[in-house]
Amino acid sequence: MLKRNATIAGIMTIALCTSLVNTNVAFATTRTADEGSNFSSDNKSTSPINTEKVDPTTWTADEGTNFDSDKKCTIKNITFIDTAEGNNNTVYVNGNTLGESSEVKLPNSIKVNEKTYNVTSIGKEAFNKCKVLTSITIPDSVTSIEEKAFYGCEELTGIAIPDSVKSIGKFAFFNCIKLASIEIPDGVTSIEEQQFYGSGLKNITIPNSVKSIGKNAFASCGELRSITIPDSVTSIEGSAFSGSGLRSIEIPNNVTSLGGYTFYNCSNLASVKLPDNIKSIEEGTFYSCNGLTSVTIPDKVTSIGEKAFYDCNGLKSLIIPNSVTSIGNDACKGSNINIIKASESTMEKLEIPGFNKVYFYDEDNSKLGAGYVKMWMSVEGLIENPTKTGKDFKQWVNKDDAASKSTFDNVIKETNFKATYEDATVPTATWDHDKKCTINNIKYTDTSAGNNYTVCVSGNSLSEVSEVKLPNAINVDGKEYNVTSVGEKAFYNCNQLTSITIPDGVTSIEGEAFAGCEKLTSIKIPNSVTSIKGRAFDGCNVLTSITIPEGLTSIEGSAFYGCGITSMIIPKNVTSIGRYAFYDCCNLKSITIPSSVTSIEEAAFYRCNGLTSIEIPNSVISIGEKVFYDCNGLKSLTIPNSVTSIGNDACTGSNINIIKASKSTMEKLEIPGFNKVYFYDEDNSKLGAGYVKMWMSVDGLIENPTKNGKTFEGWVNKDDAASKSTFDNVIKETNFKATYSDEVKTNIKDKIKETLDSMSVNNDTTEDYIINKIATSAGITVTISNFNKEKATDDTNGYVEGTVNAEEKDGSEISVCFRKVISKLSSESGNSELEDSIKQTLDNMSVNNNTTKDEIIDTITQVTTGSAVKVTISGFNKEKATEDRNGYIEGTVNAEEKDGSDIVVYFKKIISKLSNNSSNHHKHKSSSSSGSRSTSKETTGNGASVQPTNKEKDLGSMLKTTNDNKVVSTNSWGDKNLRGTVSNVVDKNGDYVGSMITSSESGTAKLPIGYNESKDLKYIYQYDATTKLFIKVSAVVTVDGENIALPVNKDQTYYVTKDPAADNLLLKEGWNTINGSTYRVEGLELKTGWVLENNTWHYMDEISKVRVENNWNLVNNKWYAFNEKGEMKKGWDYNGGNWYFLDTINGDMKTGWKQEGDTWYNLDSNGAMSTGWKKVDGSWYYLNSNGSMASNTEIDGYALGANGALIS
Repeated sequence: MLKRNATIAGIMTIALCTSLVNTNVAFATTRTADEGSNFSSDNKSTSPINTEKVDPTTWTADEGTNFDSDKKCTIKNITFIDTAEGNNNTVYVNGNTLGESSEVKLPNSIKVNEKTYNVTSIGKEAFNKCKVLTSITIPDSVTSIEEKAFYGCEELTGIAIPDSVKSIGKFAFFNCIKLASIEIPDGVTSIEEQQFYGSGLKNITIPNSVKSIGKNAFASCGELRSITIPDSVTSIEGSAFSGSGLRSIEIPNNVTSLGGYTFYNCSNLASVKLPDNIKSIEEGTFYSCNGLTSVTIPDKVTSIGEKAFYDCNGLKSLIIPNSVTSIGNDACKGSNINIIKASESTMEKLEIPGFNKVYFYDEDNSKLGAGYVKMWMSVEGLIENPTKTGKDFKQWVNKDDAASKSTFDNVIKETNFKATYEDATVPTATWDHDKKCTINNIKYTDTSAGNNYTVCVSGNSLSEVSEVKLPNAINVDGKEYNVTSVGEKAFYNCNQLTSITIPDGVTSIEGEAFAGCEKLTSIKIPNSVTSIKGRAFDGCNVLTSITIPEGLTSIEGSAFYGCGITSMIIPKNVTSIGRYAFYDCCNLKSITIPSSVTSIEEAAFYRCNGLTSIEIPNSVISIGEKVFYDCNGLKSLTIPNSVTSIGNDACTGSNINIIKASKSTMEKLEIPGFNKVYFYDEDNSKLGAGYVKMWMSVDGLIENPTKNGKTFEGWVNKDDAASKSTFDNVIKETNFKATYSDEVKTNIKDKIKETLDSMSVNNDTTEDYIINKIATSAGITVTISNFNKEKATDDTNGYVEGTVNAEEKDGSEISVCFRKVISKLSSESGNSELEDSIKQTLDNMSVNNNTTKDEIIDTITQVTTGSAVKVTISGFNKEKATEDRNGYIEGTVNAEEKDGSDIVVYFKKIISKLSNNSSNHHKHKSSSSSGSRSTSKETTGNGASVQPTNKEKDLGSMLKTTNDNKVVSTNSWGDKNLRGTVSNVVDKNGDYVGSMITSSESGTAKLPIGYNESKDLKYIYQYDATTKLFIKVSAVVTVDGENIALPVNKDQTYYVTKDPAADNLLLKEGWNTINGSTYRVEGLELKTGWVLENNTWHYMDEISKVRVENNWNLVNNKWYAFNEKGEMKKGWDYNGGNWYFLDTINGDMKTGWKQEGDTWYNLDSNGAMSTGWKKVDGSWYYLNSNGSMASNTEIDGYALGANGALIS
């Protein structure tokens, strides 16, 4: 059988438009050349489509037609070559003459001169660089797809390959940039060289028949996120995934060879599992994999090639197994790998270029460990500090030379380090009459039984912010007691606790142990813990991550109630998730439930709004009441066969409208609030089943079926066509039946063509104007791709061109290519009186920060009364002026004359910068209409401009005392490990004031300054070129004669100076407001993107790095609103004369239907709350003045049903 892709659609590029308006051509599976058609002199035959019904799997050539001398025959723009031998009549597809956007369904056979030939192969370059091919279905007679068969098919979005195909040649889908998915049939044994190079694949599963993956097979597949490689694969050749978008990959253990540069420039690759049996990591394997933070090298690897980890900025350490005998040059160069862990036996035989060997000894000179450290780097992280009974570790010292410059923090040569200790201070106390004691503000209670001396942590008296490290044991009255438990309410409501380390030996964390610890951000739980009791972490709302120990067997009720965790992996020994376990964990976005869990109890995930999907394992038997109550992010659920009961209100308040389940599950399981639905084909064969929430749509529960020669039309009530229980509104258990038509009957394309044909255009015509024109004239929602405009001049015509994209009612896409001529300009204006009037009105209009779109429309309407039928503005955008810079208002005025012709005028008006006494110098709400939300990257949301850098000006302005500084010299510098540039700066008197330093690597920069005054350098600042501001570095400049040394990071610029920077240019850790703009510094880095502060989200502009305030902002295609303090708004918000609803958890603006209790509201496509009559999904509704949907009533003489829809 053919493997079907989802709906296949294509959009033709502008460069290939052959006429003013283009159409898609969908080839049926039966094609016959017209009477009289024959082969041309170049052995190709072309004829119009014949709609006569014939054999659906055979194309028939015209009567009298035969193969030419080259054994070629062309039918319906597809060329075939005769490969018949004896009685085996076969052909393969050799080429094509497709001239317009096409969806091709190839036949199983062709009939030429009454003889039938089976189509067995797609030949070499058959569709090479075919820019109009959008989809293709290959018949099950085909067994091979040859080299470059679909090379460069840039518009190909879908392909159905049958199981009969056993081989696919190299370059077959090279640069198929829109091919997002493909199913490789079982039987294919290899993925050949560059087979999918540069394609648009997003994920792919390789079948078990494949044994090898060729060179560059998936190279430059930038959209490829994941790939599943089967155990059958034994070799992966060089650069197989280079430049791809892979996030993670697991290579099966049967792979024995991995070619060089396999993952070159896979910058998004965060995790990789290498196979156990490879013997080498070849040259450049992980070159520039910046997302990798760790990699495990298998024990059988004997060599690591040159540049294997080159430029891996995310890697900070590496572990080399004993098997490795050689490491190539520059293997770790450009990375942040400063330490390499290895055994002593490895170090005896292996030198690593650029790294020093270090050895660790105890105080008795016994060996503790060894490893490699990059030159000038710290040993930190290479070895754990040793522990000794009765002693506390103090520090590591140079074993052979205490005065050596090679220290723990700065290794400059091979060094031996020795551990030093001091006598341990054992926590001691005396029991009170209740067998309780307090040590270091931590309270303990005796829990001993017999000779087993134990205590539990029973309370605290912490009075200031604390990081607590609990001891393994305490000494009370001369006896040692092991700490085995964190008792009930031990740290209850302890607002001083910020982090805690629990020692090995503790086996239980009791109820409410950390409940209400609102500042707790970090906790380390040892594997010895087997029990976490109810409400243990209740209300720990800034605790974002917890690693659950493997020994845990149950998560008890309310354990993480109201916790701030964002993700969790539940260990494999847990068998139940208790009541309210994750109640109100609003930030929880992902959770992994192991197959050991058999029950999910009442309200376990109540109001976990961040969850968008959850996988319930096939071990779960029962799901309790309200488990997913109010989980707004969940829209569907899949119930495994193991489930036998689901409690009441399990999905109430969530957006779970459909539940997928097998027929066997549905036979035994009722889900309160949901109806069972079953799906049948037109012949009454069963297609599927599932559950649908009362009054909701079935959409998403089943994929629409496909049939050869038919178009799916929709689902109808199988038993009662007049029933009120429909696909879009299920009110009881319902059987649905698929309906089909022989062809899709639609006039959408004709309406688009008519609108385009009648549309007048000029130099001001915009993409938005065309979209709006089609929407108002034809009532069709469209998008435009490949928009291009060439303006007309006095001497030449111009044009507007692009592709209009729309969707048919069956979900398939159509495209209409257009090119409209803009007439050349005459010496006079050539404009209509209305157009001249609009332009003059705009020229004369004064604007300020308070000017709105509606005011501009009103002004134009008043001036042009009697001339224009309607005036609107699209693409409206406003950037407010400040005291430092001008602002502007821009948009496109769209007007319609009485004769129906269109006027389009683009405008941009300057708002003058504000004076100190400007009447506009006050804050006001920004307009919240769709047109006013700016996505411009030239300015930030609150108007802060991003200015180009001028180094000399920056150097002058950063000092407090003078603006006349200048660069007097810029020189390159370098030493063994580092290199960069240094620019020396003097003041107006020629006196040296400092140096600007940029390094190409991270490390300690040692360089000559060339000025005696360099010994007076006191301050180090890191310079941010975007904001032209400075961050103070808490480091020390060391001076040796005229040479200075300072720590530097790669590609950062530092200013080393004798004088402090001006306060209005200096950024400190945390929030900073400078010149009216707010910035956020965390660890010498100016933050961009989202920032969480005191449970409130802020957004730092990605370009200017300024906090967005009192404005809307578009992030990842979602709108968010922020108040004057930069705080993200939530819930209902009145702005610019409209009500909007912002998600109560995530803050993103919502559209469509919204339910609050029993009341429904409708939010339009711009997010504004609707009122009055509104048509939604083909039905009319009435929204009251407060936005609530009317139901079971009569409005304006029209009756509305229980679901609010107009009763026809």
